Amino acid sequence: MLDPVPRKAHGDYSFSMQPEGLHYLLYDGDCDFCTEWAGWVALRDAEQRRFLITPWQSAPSPPMTPLLQVVSKKAAQVITDDGTRLSGGRAVLFVLRETEWHPNLIRLLEHRPFVWAIDLGYRLVAANRPRFSWMTPHR
Repeated sequence: MLDPVPRKAHGDYSFSMQPEGLHYLLYDGDCDFCTEWAGWVALRDAEQRRFLITPWQSAPSPPMTPLLQVVSKKAAQVITDDGTRLSGGRAVLFVLRETEWHPNLIRLLEHRPFVWAIDLGYRLVAANRPRFSWMTPHR
Protein backbone atom coordinates (compact mmCIF):
# COMPACT_ATOMS: atom_id res chain seq x y z
CA MET A 1 0.00 0.00 0.00
CA LEU A 2 1.20 3.51 -0.74
CA ASP A 3 2.11 5.68 2.20
CA PRO A 4 1.03 9.31 1.58
CA VAL A 5 3.37 10.69 4.25
CA PRO A 6 6.53 12.33 2.90
CA ARG A 7 9.76 10.66 3.95
CA LYS A 8 13.13 12.40 4.23
CA ALA A 9 15.57 11.53 1.43
CA HIS A 10 18.63 13.23 -0.09
CA GLY A 11 18.15 16.38 1.99
CA ASP A 12 14.64 16.95 0.68
CA TYR A 13 11.32 15.18 0.70
CA SER A 14 10.59 12.04 -1.27
CA PHE A 15 6.95 11.16 -1.78
CA SER A 16 6.00 7.52 -1.71
CA MET A 17 2.81 8.20 -3.70
CA GLN A 18 4.82 9.59 -6.62
CA PRO A 19 4.78 7.10 -9.48
CA GLU A 20 8.13 5.36 -9.74
CA GLY A 21 10.50 6.79 -12.31
CA LEU A 22 8.49 9.98 -12.90
CA HIS A 23 9.40 13.54 -12.05
CA TYR A 24 6.87 16.26 -11.18
CA LEU A 25 7.14 19.56 -13.02
CA LEU A 26 5.15 22.28 -11.26
CA TYR A 27 4.65 25.60 -13.02
CA ASP A 28 2.46 28.71 -12.68
CA GLY A 29 -0.78 27.96 -14.52
CA ASP A 30 -1.76 31.65 -14.41
CA CYS A 31 1.30 32.65 -16.46
CA ASP A 32 1.00 32.43 -20.26
CA PHE A 33 4.77 32.19 -20.69
CA CYS A 34 5.00 29.38 -18.11
CA THR A 35 2.05 27.50 -19.60
CA GLU A 36 3.56 27.67 -23.08
CA TRP A 37 6.90 26.40 -21.77
CA ALA A 38 5.16 23.53 -19.93
CA GLY A 39 3.35 22.66 -23.16
CA TRP A 40 6.65 22.62 -25.03
CA VAL A 41 8.09 20.29 -22.38
CA ALA A 42 5.05 18.01 -22.69
CA LEU A 43 5.65 17.75 -26.44
CA ARG A 44 9.34 16.98 -25.92
CA ASP A 45 8.43 14.39 -23.28
CA ALA A 46 5.55 12.76 -25.20
CA GLU A 47 7.51 9.61 -26.08
CA GLN A 48 9.53 9.08 -22.91
CA ARG A 49 6.85 10.28 -20.48
CA ARG A 50 9.28 11.08 -17.68
CA PHE A 51 7.31 14.01 -16.28
CA LEU A 52 3.99 14.62 -14.58
CA ILE A 53 3.41 18.23 -15.64
CA THR A 54 0.86 20.24 -13.71
CA PRO A 55 0.23 23.82 -12.60
CA TRP A 56 1.14 24.21 -8.96
CA GLN A 57 -2.37 25.59 -8.38
CA SER A 58 -3.90 22.16 -9.08
CA ALA A 59 -1.08 19.84 -7.97
CA PRO A 60 -2.13 16.92 -5.77
CA SER A 61 -0.95 16.50 -2.20
CA PRO A 62 1.60 14.97 -2.20
CA PRO A 63 3.73 16.35 -3.72
CA MET A 64 2.16 19.72 -2.85
CA THR A 65 2.92 20.91 0.66
CA PRO A 66 2.51 24.37 2.20
CA LEU A 67 6.24 25.06 1.73
CA LEU A 68 6.20 23.84 -1.87
CA GLN A 69 3.19 26.06 -2.57
CA VAL A 70 5.12 29.11 -1.35
CA VAL A 71 8.21 28.42 -3.46
CA SER A 72 6.10 27.43 -6.51
CA LYS A 73 4.61 30.93 -6.57
CA LYS A 74 8.12 32.28 -7.26
CA ALA A 75 9.66 29.68 -9.58
CA ALA A 76 9.09 26.47 -11.49
CA GLN A 77 9.73 23.39 -9.36
CA VAL A 78 10.80 19.87 -10.19
CA ILE A 79 10.43 17.02 -7.74
CA THR A 80 12.64 14.26 -9.11
CA ASP A 81 11.75 10.60 -8.89
CA ASP A 82 14.14 10.28 -5.91
CA GLY A 83 12.44 13.20 -4.08
CA THR A 84 15.00 15.93 -4.74
CA ARG A 85 13.46 19.38 -5.24
CA LEU A 86 14.95 21.67 -7.89
CA SER A 87 13.83 25.25 -8.32
CA GLY A 88 14.06 27.94 -10.98
CA GLY A 89 17.00 27.75 -13.36
CA ARG A 90 18.21 24.43 -12.01
CA ALA A 91 14.73 22.95 -12.51
CA VAL A 92 14.75 24.19 -16.11
CA LEU A 93 18.20 22.70 -16.73
CA PHE A 94 17.07 19.37 -15.30
CA VAL A 95 13.99 19.33 -17.56
CA LEU A 96 16.06 20.21 -20.62
CA ARG A 97 18.58 17.48 -19.79
CA GLU A 98 15.89 14.84 -19.20
CA THR A 99 14.15 15.72 -22.47
CA GLU A 100 17.51 15.53 -24.25
CA TRP A 101 17.43 19.11 -25.58
CA HIS A 102 20.99 19.93 -26.72
CA PRO A 103 22.58 17.57 -24.16
CA ASN A 104 26.17 18.79 -24.59
CA LEU A 105 25.12 22.40 -24.03
CA ILE A 106 23.05 21.51 -20.97
CA ARG A 107 25.90 19.50 -19.43
CA LEU A 108 28.10 22.58 -19.79
CA LEU A 109 25.47 24.97 -18.38
CA GLU A 110 24.97 22.80 -15.28
CA HIS A 111 28.46 23.71 -14.05
CA ARG A 112 29.82 26.84 -12.41
CA PRO A 113 29.99 29.64 -13.43
CA PHE A 114 27.36 29.00 -16.12
CA VAL A 115 24.72 27.69 -13.71
CA TRP A 116 24.94 30.97 -11.79
CA ALA A 117 24.12 32.87 -14.99
CA ILE A 118 21.20 30.49 -15.64
CA ASP A 119 19.85 31.12 -12.12
CA LEU A 120 20.20 34.88 -12.55
CA GLY A 121 18.57 34.79 -15.98
CA TYR A 122 15.70 32.72 -14.60
CA ARG A 123 15.11 35.22 -11.78
CA LEU A 124 15.10 38.12 -14.27
CA VAL A 125 12.58 36.39 -16.54
CA ALA A 126 10.43 35.26 -13.61
CA ALA A 127 10.31 38.78 -12.19
CA ASN A 128 9.21 40.14 -15.58
CA ARG A 129 7.00 37.33 -16.93
CA PRO A 130 4.32 39.65 -18.35
CA ARG A 131 6.98 41.30 -20.51
CA PHE A 132 7.87 37.91 -22.01
CA SER A 133 4.30 36.88 -22.84
CA TRP A 134 4.73 38.40 -26.33
CA MET A 135 6.97 35.42 -27.05
CA THR A 136 4.09 32.96 -26.70
CA PRO A 137 2.25 32.05 -29.90
CA HIS A 138 -1.21 32.80 -28.43
CA ARG A 139 -0.58 36.50 -27.85
